[in-house]
Amino acid sequence: MHNFLLFDLQGECQKVPASAATTVRYLCRRKYSAAGKALARIPTAKTALSKGCITTINQEARYFCKTTKYKGLGVFPFKIEDASQELEEKCPILCSYLRAVGSPTGGKRLTPKVYAAAMLLLNTRNNRVNALQKLVALLLWKGQLKSNMFKRLRMFGICASRAVALRTVDVSIKKYDQKLQRWRRQ
Repeated sequence: MHNFLLFDLQGECQKVPASAATTVRYLCRRKYSAAGKALARIPTAKTALSKGCITTINQEARYFCKTTKYKGLGVFPFKIEDASQELEEKCPILCSYLRAVGSPTGGKRLTPKVYAAAMLLLNTRNNRVNALQKLVALLLWKGQLKSNMFKRLRMFGICASRAVALRTVDVSIKKYDQKLQRWRRQ
């Protein structure tokens, strides 16, 4: 059994065990798919990779929840394309995992269903990231759904409460009225 030397990004030399020699050879030949498969056979590497991925996804989700424009009451007009593009830009690793799980071909763009799943997950992390839940609550309010159904769906994180839907309507009406008053003055 031989040990290979590998230089990490800081330029420090690290010993690579012989069990990882195949992975190193594949990486040197730029055969990343084969390197990933060989790396997955090493139990310690698998654990280290999963911890690294979890840390990265955690950082992306924290950054998205802090900086997204789809939180608070002023989220409308809501366009799924803009929202999914923001998610793609701020959480590329999370989106790649969700695409892998959500579509059999691992498509290049987030489908609305996968985006909705991501927003449900991010809402459990930060209750203020609730544009999707507000949109669903508005649709249900417009359909005159009873309050007890709002409570049931809210329990699963699918929609916001009826009170939030009414506040969102009030804020939207005020914004619309302000635009009308500006237009009238001109």
